[in-house]
Amino acid sequence: MFVVIYEFKAKPGLENEFIDAWYEVTRGIYTEMGSLGSRLHSTETAGKFIAYAQWPDRNVWQKETRFSNQSFVDASEKMKKTMESIKILHELDVLSDYLHDVKY
Repeated sequence: MFVVIYEFKAKPGLENEFIDAWYEVTRGIYTEMGSLGSRLHSTETAGKFIAYAQWPDRNVWQKETRFSNQSFVDASEKMKKTMESIKILHELDVLSDYLHDVKY
């Protein structure tokens, strides 16, 4: 398994719109691009978010793809409009795993 940790900075006043768009984009990436899912976390800094995304391996993550579903394309455009920045903080190979799936 391969993990990528991202840092997002939402534009002031657009944090909720960013969260909604992030969810739809992430659902699209899971549905169409082979990810294993992601979690979005808030930070103590207003408008800054950290996401932890899981992939089967680095090759699946790096594969160049585009959404086929227009609703995912639209969500991606909305997400871009709500963000000031996105950074990849870490690219990680999983060595051991004791993370459990908990339903919220």
